[in-house]
Amino acid sequence: MAIQNIKCPTCGGQIQMDDNFEKGFCMYCGGAIHIKEEIAKIKVEHSGIVEVDDSKKLSNSITLADRAFSAGNYDECYNYCCSALECDINNAHIAFRKGLCAAHLSLSRVSELEQAVKTSSEMINKFSDDIDRDTFRVFSELLAFIQSKYELNCSRSKGFVYPNLAAVNNTFSIVATLSGLCVLCSDLITDEMMIAHPTFEAKKRICLEQGIELCELGVSSLKYNAGYRQVKKGKSYVEQEVHEAAKSPFIDMQKGYLNKFKNEFNNLPTTKKALMEYDNEIDSLQKDIDIFTQKLDDYFKANPEIGKEYKKSVLPFVIPVGAVFVLASVVAATLVDKVPDIAFVLIMAVFSLAFVALAVLSIIRFVTYSKNRKRILNELPSELACLRTVHDQSKIKLKSVKKTKAAFVKKNVKK
Repeated sequence: MAIQNIKCPTCGGQIQMDDNFEKGFCMYCGGAIHIKEEIAKIKVEHSGIVEVDDSKKLSNSITLADRAFSAGNYDECYNYCCSALECDINNAHIAFRKGLCAAHLSLSRVSELEQAVKTSSEMINKFSDDIDRDTFRVFSELLAFIQSKYELNCSRSKGFVYPNLAAVNNTFSIVATLSGLCVLCSDLITDEMMIAHPTFEAKKRICLEQGIELCELGVSSLKYNAGYRQVKKGKSYVEQEVHEAAKSPFIDMQKGYLNKFKNEFNNLPTTKKALMEYDNEIDSLQKDIDIFTQKLDDYFKANPEIGKEYKKSVLPFVIPVGAVFVLASVVAATLVDKVPDIAFVLIMAVFSLAFVALAVLSIIRFVTYSKNRKRILNELPSELACLRTVHDQSKIKLKSVKKTKAAFVKKNVKK
């Protein structure tokens, strides 16, 4: 025999019953109780795994965290993120948002943000049903953070007065820290993502440009100014040698970042595609030009007299013109004070006449040879004439394409 605690199904009162009996009555309401059935219900209710539903707490914590973040209450948001992670430890965006709030509260806590970026990326790749969307969300918030801290701390650092060594270290440390975050931010968006979602590339371009600006700021823009050496009341600023020594390790780091950013910027999918298209078009046009040149050479080899006429050069006439000019200059410098004026004038007149005669002869020959070349080209066989037309059009277009490519490179390629 065993006494069991049973709840009355009628009034809910707690009563004790002997489990040897089939039936009993409630001492409070007098209702009939089927003892065996009630004991069976108790066993069913207390079997299996008990689950705690935290979905409401999670939803509330995320909502409150979003509101606090939008309002700039980063301390509050950090606490709500901690609460949300207690309910869902694999929530990638909340894990990232927690680290972002820590960095907003103090850049000295940027290591929490760096770890949060890595952790959230792992979670997204493991649990997300839309990896690109969730990754882009993290990327966008991280980029906004970098840009806000740049405006707050770095853009005003140009021409900054360094009152002590700590100020030097702090200034360059902030620039290096944000450059490192740009690296993390840029690495989130892959080439595959940019190809699948063209809008992603525009954002990554902004990130890379921000990184390049930060690196160039650290490497060259934050210079020591001799005017910072001393102020009134006897307070001295950091000396130039100390300033240069303190910033040198940061500069080495920035140069490494700068090379990475420039390489990635130059290899953005649309840039690579456009450059490839330009190069292919240039190669195609150059091929048309080379085909005509080769065919023309073959034609001249088959017709050596025509080839000789076409290839005549005015160089044999230009060289004497230059030689006479140089000789006249040497003679004039040598004899200017050594011979009578009349003799000097006569000598220079002879040289001048020789120079003019040779120059005129060269011009006449040049015009004659040019006319002969045009005549020969106009008298080419029909097949070569067609290739010549393509050649001339290709040369004009090639010049235009190269000019367009140069403008594109100037805008989209970092040297």
